[in-house]
Amino acid sequence: MKMLYSLIAICMCSSFCMGQSSNRQLATPDFKIPFGPELVIIDGKPTLYYELYITNRSTDSLLLQKLTVLDASGSSEFISWSEKELRSRHSIVKQSHQSKRSILAPGSSAIVYIEFAFKQTPAIQIIHQLDYQLLKNAGTEAGSARSAITKVASTPPLVLGAPVASGTWVAIYEPSWERGHRRVIYTVGGKDYIPGRFAIDFIRLDATGHYVKGDSDSIRNWYGYSNDVLAVADGVVASSLGTFQESLTVSAHPKFPAEKATGNYISLDIGNNHIVFYEHLKPGSIKVKAGQKVKKGEVIASLGFTGQTTGPHLHFHVANQNAPLGAEGLPYAFENFILRGRYTDIGKLGSEPWIPLPNTDQANKKSERPAPNTVIVFKP
Repeated sequence: MKMLYSLIAICMCSSFCMGQSSNRQLATPDFKIPFGPELVIIDGKPTLYYELYITNRSTDSLLLQKLTVLDASGSSEFISWSEKELRSRHSIVKQSHQSKRSILAPGSSAIVYIEFAFKQTPAIQIIHQLDYQLLKNAGTEAGSARSAITKVASTPPLVLGAPVASGTWVAIYEPSWERGHRRVIYTVGGKDYIPGRFAIDFIRLDATGHYVKGDSDSIRNWYGYSNDVLAVADGVVASSLGTFQESLTVSAHPKFPAEKATGNYISLDIGNNHIVFYEHLKPGSIKVKAGQKVKKGEVIASLGFTGQTTGPHLHFHVANQNAPLGAEGLPYAFENFILRGRYTDIGKLGSEPWIPLPNTDQANKKSERPAPNTVIVFKP
């Protein structure tokens, strides 16, 4: 009988201990990268843009204190962000109350938008380490967790021709903008997508940094309006839409919901699950139709002012599916362009010249993506 009680006690202890272990595992934050990182060259440096989802599996609230990205061995550190830095780099989902601090309620998730450049040879595998505190009723409990190894795609970045004709253009984007393309998530069929992860808005400028001559309310006064839009590679037109009309003035332009934000657009299938999107095109300017083959450099439309936009420009991005919203944005580079300078304060665009490049020896760029808010000229 004593032996029977001993066996029962052992089983109960074993079950209890296993339960504790399981609960302990549940308290560890979950990490997920829904769309794997791919390298692209920006300012001469291999660069990654991707998102890390952190989910609080604990029954207590969790304070994000520090996030570090390292190589797979843990010996080389690429970035290390404090709680303060993390606040500007994440958004919290599945949580009704938004704290001023980086606090995740039980079951909620944070999406951390990660961008960084490798100083030397890029790592092919990376890991993420999160330092955190569990906010318990009796006090706080410090913790640290590491993600599984994430492989960085080793495929060479996609290199494209010019999307617009000659002239001076500003490549408008900034990954830190809260409502910039980089951080806008669309939910389609119950799944989240970021089609504009690498989107660029191109606005044409004159030599002094102005984008309009005369009255800025008239769209015909914008330097880029009605400029040629070009095929960036040989391909087949996947789809096109040309039913949107324009208002003649910026002030009279209506607002559009997300599903109509593209305005008139063309999607071009250039192979290997790469679909190129050209949006906000001029009414009546689209020269191609679905199924039509096009050659690199061919004029396919004109820059316009349709869809959800605040002024005439070309919205350009590459995605993995023929869907303006339900697709993942992919990195790309351009074959040749000349870097003229950049705007460190985009609010000065249109009223002041850009900051010129200090070293003209670095002006010629090959197989690179323009850096945020840089002023460029595409080379033929």
